[in-house]
Amino acid sequence: MDELSVKQQATTLEQQAQAYTITTNDDYEQAAGFLKRVKAAKKQVEDYWREPIQKAFEAHRALTAKRQQMIGVCDSAEKVMKRKMLSYSQKIEAERRAAEEAARKKAQEESDRLLAEAAKAEKSGDTMQATVNMAMAEQVSSIKPAVHVAAPKVTGVSKKKVWKCCITDSSKVPVAVCGVCIRPIDTKAVMQLHRLNPSIGIDGIEFYQDEQIAVR
Repeated sequence: MDELSVKQQATTLEQQAQAYTITTNDDYEQAAGFLKRVKAAKKQVEDYWREPIQKAFEAHRALTAKRQQMIGVCDSAEKVMKRKMLSYSQKIEAERRAAEEAARKKAQEESDRLLAEAAKAEKSGDTMQATVNMAMAEQVSSIKPAVHVAAPKVTGVSKKKVWKCCITDSSKVPVAVCGVCIRPIDTKAVMQLHRLNPSIGIDGIEFYQDEQIAVR
């Protein structure tokens, strides 16, 4: 069968189902026979599309693998360059902090020297010189030392701090925190428990039966 025939058969069955009316037991039995025809038609549809879908899947998988391989190369280049840029940025930041500390110490030493000179002048009776030295010492200590270490700046590039976490003991992680569920609920595992013990009760989960038609 070709695609058009498969589609027409399925469409015809749908139209017949829409127009069908069940008012007697015979109608019900005929409907059951109709379902078997639908099931057979569905199998034909699945059989028809199985090979094209498999080929398309394999082609998609191959193309996706090639794309991911190329993206992986780009990601690797990005990581390497970001790591080097961050390392350089941290080096410059360390140099800036070291220069600031050196300048601060130098200013403190100058302030201490001026205070010592002021004390010496005060002791010798030169109150004018003592006052001048104390004023200069206060001025030196209040001035923020200038540091000439230029940090790299590029438009579109910036640094940011992000929070991360690591699991130190998974057994201690709660199911919910502040009303937010932080553990995934595995419904397949839940139904497996119910099949093993139909009378089981689980807080927050309700079991119910849904009536369906099965065709063999």
